[in-house]
Amino acid sequence: MNIGIIGTGYVGLVTGACFAAKDNTVVCMDSATDKIDTLQRGVIPFSEPELATLVQSNIAQNRLTFTTSLPSVVRHAEILFIAAGTPASLDRAADMSSIDNIIAQLAHIGDMGQKVIVMKSTVPMGTTYKISQQLRHDYVASNPEFLREGRAVHDFFAPDRIVIGADNPSVATTLARLYAPFLEGDAQLFQVSILSAELSKYAANAMLAVRISFANELAHLCEAYGASFAEVKAVMGSDMRIGHQFLSCGIGYGGSCFPKDMHAIIHLARAVEQEMSICSAAQRVNDRQIDRFVHRIRNYFADGLKNKRIAVWGVAFKPGTDDTRSSPSVAIMRQLLDEKAMVVAHDPVAFAHSSGDPITQHITVATSAYDACVDADALLIHTEWDEYRDMDMARVRNMMRRPVIFDGRNLYREKSTALDGFDYFCIGEPIAAECSHTASREPT
Repeated sequence: MNIGIIGTGYVGLVTGACFAAKDNTVVCMDSATDKIDTLQRGVIPFSEPELATLVQSNIAQNRLTFTTSLPSVVRHAEILFIAAGTPASLDRAADMSSIDNIIAQLAHIGDMGQKVIVMKSTVPMGTTYKISQQLRHDYVASNPEFLREGRAVHDFFAPDRIVIGADNPSVATTLARLYAPFLEGDAQLFQVSILSAELSKYAANAMLAVRISFANELAHLCEAYGASFAEVKAVMGSDMRIGHQFLSCGIGYGGSCFPKDMHAIIHLARAVEQEMSICSAAQRVNDRQIDRFVHRIRNYFADGLKNKRIAVWGVAFKPGTDDTRSSPSVAIMRQLLDEKAMVVAHDPVAFAHSSGDPITQHITVATSAYDACVDADALLIHTEWDEYRDMDMARVRNMMRRPVIFDGRNLYREKSTALDGFDYFCIGEPIAAECSHTASREPT
């Protein structure tokens, strides 16, 4: 099929490259000339495993091309996907300005014939109907994405579900045919109403975020009573109705989806005089995780954080990506800087494409995880990259001015021997257990 993709961000580029890999002819369009020039050379402007190779291969086989011309991608496409960003606006609702601009341009182009227009972006309920009305076009659908950053290519080729929201049976049939090559294995195809499809993405992200916040609240309760979160989780997660996924405690969720989608679903509910009380509470818990973590660090130092040299391992909001949007690590570093600490941070990939992030103007970027620890007064672990799991911790201890670790991802919770000589603090464990490796004193 001839596929058009409007928007070459994270979702659009992955979608275009994966469809091209299944013998479709794909044209990806973006208004950013520099980005298109870069993509035409097969260079990816962000980090995502396997994506660069996939893009380059499909460019070489003439199945994937890029353009800045909206009319040309419309002419090419039998199916036109809209994959523009919908970040949070000032009032925390979804910012629809990019979508509105695209629809206005499509309306100016005129009659779409029988082209299928698919909303791939995460949008408020009713958006797809609004597009249908504005374009006077009945061949529309909602097709939300459920890709995990760091595993997006894998998830596209081996999805657990594909959701097609279409009220027009011919549109549903066309999209089912397009997705047929991806439906091997255990993948489920859901053909639902447009409104149900639009809400399903918000609902899924909200549930996952709620589970994370519940785990973090439970971890604080464990600390207060001297219980072990790891032990409680093992018991609780063994219940097949609950499971273990997304029940890990830490410094909270971040990234481009969970925070904005939680705010968006809360805003959507209030627009119809409803209240998403659980989502609101989960968001407050997540916001407090940063303050709790910084409070623990602050309390450790009797003379405060001013002029303390703080090493940070991990800046991306999760491993496998360079995405620092709404990253808990960035929020923590900002608080440390506000208290006049000196921050030296390392991340395997986050700084490669984020030089424009304001945080990089105020911290020192280390070339290696070891370099970050030189003369450090504390080490903070913010992202659970695999390379941090196998560090020579004796070497790290000898490099630091003060051997103390605040482990925001519980990466070293079970590595007792490796932490000899350290003060070690993780999340959700009794303070006495945390200090079993203590060389000096407990935090005050």
